[in-house]
Amino acid sequence: MMRRVLEFRALGQAARGRLGRRGTTALEFALISIPVLTFMFLIFGIGIIGLYQQVLDNAVRDVTRQLQINAAAASGAGNFVNAICASLAVMTSPGDCTAAVSYSVQATSYKDTFAALVPAAVSNNGTLPNGFFSAGVPFGPGTNILVQVCWQLPFAIPFVSGLLTAGVNGRCLYGIGATRAEPYQAPI
Repeated sequence: MMRRVLEFRALGQAARGRLGRRGTTALEFALISIPVLTFMFLIFGIGIIGLYQQVLDNAVRDVTRQLQINAAAASGAGNFVNAICASLAVMTSPGDCTAAVSYSVQATSYKDTFAALVPAAVSNNGTLPNGFFSAGVPFGPGTNILVQVCWQLPFAIPFVSGLLTAGVNGRCLYGIGATRAEPYQAPI
């Protein structure tokens, strides 16, 4: 009889120990899951911004190439913005794109070097001054061209966006391209 009482008591202590461990396990999970989930969301956010940056870089490269060969993008600021937005169409609608894109396109004559081009500064709100060959330099064969584009993202990821984007509010992705116009093209 005494043996059964001792077994019963031992069984009760084991059960109480298991019940106490359930709370410990939940607490450990809560303490570990917060940093792990935060780290996972940071990686996810950096990946999204990286994807958008890659799309912008491709758009700037394509438009810079169009300026180099004197394609439609070189015929005016409206066509330039339309060419940028056509390349960004995989991520945004054309109407949203034209409002979210700011740009600066500068040129020097063929006699000057690329060092004569001074990049436009990104303002605190993450925009560029929207200039298309505004320096008065005629665009033609051998012209050095500098293309800068800021694209305001429709979202901001806390703590990540400010580290990877331009402007105070951290929502502008910045792309830049430089080229020399083909020497055999006709001047505009």
